Amino acid sequence: RGCSPQTCNVRLSALRAFLGYLGNKNIRYKSILYDAKTVEKRKTRKNKIKSMGIDAVNVIINTPDTGTPAGYRDSVLMSFLYVTACRIDEALSIRIGELKLDVRNPQVVIIGKGNKIRPLYITKKLAENLKKYIRKFFGETPDNNAYLFFSRIKGKNEKITQEAIGKRLKQYA
Repeated sequence: RGCSPQTCNVRLSALRAFLGYLGNKNIRYKSILYDAKTVEKRKTRKNKIKSMGIDAVNVIINTPDTGTPAGYRDSVLMSFLYVTACRIDEALSIRIGELKLDVRNPQVVIIGKGNKIRPLYITKKLAENLKKYIRKFFGETPDNNAYLFFSRIKGKNEKITQEAIGKRLKQYA
């Protein structure tokens, strides 16, 4: 059919999975599964990932109007994403208690896929920006269980949605 090698490999994997299912239901299909496992996957080329330059990243991070609460939040969030290189949902799921900003090496505890815990070091500049952000939005005694990036509509105990942040990031881009 003229399919790309990636498409052929995906289809081969799907067929193998289906044949494995059939083999578990009826032993007659096990031999077909073993034959399918001998078919080699096609070689694929890895596409080079294009990324933005440092100047483009700085322009996007500095685009939000930090005079507004949403713009200030977005600027801090984008800086956080850039420094930590974490997924958007991981950043949005951070609670204030997971930040350690008043230590020699500031860090944040990220809870990733499969509830894997990763402590990440952050820059001192980002730590200072996060302290200012927390003081501005949470006051001097913040609740450690509150989300760092919370929903303005639902309150500090609900995180902002990925869709809402995606929409805002596209505006800035």
